[in-house]
Amino acid sequence: MTRYLVLLLCFFFSMNAFSQKLVSRFADRHINQRASGAMVQYGFNYYDLPEGYAYRPLLLAHYQRFPLIKTAKKVGLAIDIGPQIGMAYTDKFNFELGLFVYLNLGIALTDWDMISLLAGAGPYYISVETERQAKGFIFSDNFLLAYRRKLLLSREPYEISVYSGFRHISNASLKQPNGGIDNIIIGLGFAKLF
Repeated sequence: MTRYLVLLLCFFFSMNAFSQKLVSRFADRHINQRASGAMVQYGFNYYDLPEGYAYRPLLLAHYQRFPLIKTAKKVGLAIDIGPQIGMAYTDKFNFELGLFVYLNLGIALTDWDMISLLAGAGPYYISVETERQAKGFIFSDNFLLAYRRKLLLSREPYEISVYSGFRHISNASLKQPNGGIDNIIIGLGFAKLF
């Protein structure tokens, strides 16, 4: 009888050990990890502004990514949020400042690689003066595609990412003119994973 009890206890504790490995592997999947990082983006002009110059912003951002669910599947959902600053030279130096919130649909290619489809918006302020857009308060709408690769540096998980997409800024008709300014966006990102 004691032999069976010891065998049963060994079986019970071994099942617990295996489940810990499975939970750890599940939590360590790239698609399930939080991220804190920075990105730099450049906006190519989609067209010239009526004044005859292009608006090509250089954008710097800090972002936090929060997975909404932990998944064992290939598709996950997260929210990316963060502040962003930008500068662009037209006939003078222009700046922009704002906050973005992206809904991030992640598609895991492997446990180390994923593609993200990002759609988001956020309040901004721009200083550029053009006939297409009123100066001041605006919204930035973004539609981006990103490739993300998890890597280990000194045994710590990080990710590098490459972005491409479209950005539209306008003020939702709160003030005229409101033609908006559009850019094709490319960018790079680097983040710590948790």
